Amino acid sequence: MTRPLLSIDELLAQPDHWTVLEANATGLRESFAAGHLPGARLADLANQLSNPSAPFPYTRPDAQAFTSTMRALGVSNQRKVVIYDRENGIWAARVWWLLKSFGHSQVFVLEGGLRAWLARGLALDTTPAANSPGDFTAVDTPGYFVDRAYVQQVLAGQHNARLLNVLRRPVFRGEESKYARPGHIPTSLNLPYIELIDPHTHTFIPRPALLATLQPFIERPQVEWVLYCGSGITAAGFALALALVGVEHVSVYDGSLCEWSADPALAMDLEPISNP
Repeated sequence: MTRPLLSIDELLAQPDHWTVLEANATGLRESFAAGHLPGARLADLANQLSNPSAPFPYTRPDAQAFTSTMRALGVSNQRKVVIYDRENGIWAARVWWLLKSFGHSQVFVLEGGLRAWLARGLALDTTPAANSPGDFTAVDTPGYFVDRAYVQQVLAGQHNARLLNVLRRPVFRGEESKYARPGHIPTSLNLPYIELIDPHTHTFIPRPALLATLQPFIERPQVEWVLYCGSGITAAGFALALALVGVEHVSVYDGSLCEWSADPALAMDLEPISNP
């Protein structure tokens, strides 16, 4: 399996071989305009890369809309893509997961993102990227995203799958109410994405620690891990971590708790069960 992270050194070694995207959560361009990686284009998750007619934020767009946006960003099927963000990787991971779900085979996340770039003392650019559209064509690829009906099938025992909530433990337990109702989907396990992140570097914890933390997933390759969070963003970050240690049988519940908690007919639990 191809390693999903790209190092800064690898990018610097062949800068002209990559389409560079900055994943942005808000749609605001001020920070990007003030300085971004050379040649980067802004991938707007809040608007361009979400379904505007969906009732919940960051819902995956359809293939036609995604094709149009990616072409405008200069993305082509045969050219490698690297994505970074200004946070702890979840926004870049969401774009990475979207591209994979629509058939792009050579897409990576920049290890450490903008913070690591600046820590190396590397220069930012303030000039717009050349207006050269790409030829990407999205092909809807099953297995990356699942919907509410699929989660209900998991709860009914119709799939060899487990639900994993990747939000912080107080949110999982319902001590913090961030969505329509507190708690989590019944039978869910909980391993917060934030526990995979080094608080000083804002990158994944060292590989030995990451392997130890994710060992229960590595040991059960036959199980499908259905990841969810609030709106499918942090879950994509966890999917990236699992890909890094070789766990591939993974999907993301796109609606996540924004959708599930909004329907009073769907059960929510407050009591945790054992961790993975």
